[in-house]
Amino acid sequence: MKGHVVRWEKATGKAVGISGKGHCTRINDIVNCGDKIATLGSDDCVKIIDKSRMEYEDSISTESPANCGVYYNNTLYVATNKGIKVIQGKEIIQSINQRNGVATLAINGDKTILSAGIKSEGCIKFYSINSDGQLTEKGEIKEDIQGTVYSMDYSSDGKYFVHSDDTRKIVLRDAKTNEVIYSRWVPHNSKVLKLRFNKDSTMIGTAGADSYSYVLNVETKAITTLGRVHPLGVNDVFIDEDGKIFTCGADSTIKVSSL
Repeated sequence: MKGHVVRWEKATGKAVGISGKGHCTRINDIVNCGDKIATLGSDDCVKIIDKSRMEYEDSISTESPANCGVYYNNTLYVATNKGIKVIQGKEIIQSINQRNGVATLAINGDKTILSAGIKSEGCIKFYSINSDGQLTEKGEIKEDIQGTVYSMDYSSDGKYFVHSDDTRKIVLRDAKTNEVIYSRWVPHNSKVLKLRFNKDSTMIGTAGADSYSYVLNVETKAITTLGRVHPLGVNDVFIDEDGKIFTCGADSTIKVSSL
């Protein structure tokens, strides 16, 4: 909740702080933007870090809390409590209003569609990504969705699209047709904050507000419990090429697990 950012070196476990004026409250997401890093805060702004100097250099107002972001082709897409901001460089080139706000975003495998999980409306909206980076609404889905969609991800092979909402179910879809492949509850007793495919699209990691993390096998549908990895809630999860699972939590720690 202090708005601090550090660079953690995987090999040594050492952390290096970022200099300059950062956020004054919670950072909701960190996005890799080529030679820059964007941090998205509850203080209604996006801040830009220069990787080479390890310092903040710019701040862009989002007019409401910035919940999460995705980056593609020199464009940063930011989900806020008022909609979506499309940012290039230091400029907002497009604002899309959404009455209840947007909780999460994801870009499909061939980088043509941006998906937006809408708050409190039980739907996911789809936008075509135009050549200039701006968005055009393409459609929406409501089947097997209730309340707020908190987390989404596309598999890197372009086959799958996964999301979770207020019901805590994990819904796996065909990424091309959005047809449901399976829909099932996982053992979380609170919302699923993040879903992540591994690189070869065989596993999905979950990060739950209930402090637990699980790994789902896409083919067998088997669920492996990593346990109560962060007592105050798991904020994010990542599965690396070696099958190690990295989680970070509200207890200000990063943990590494193996199946």
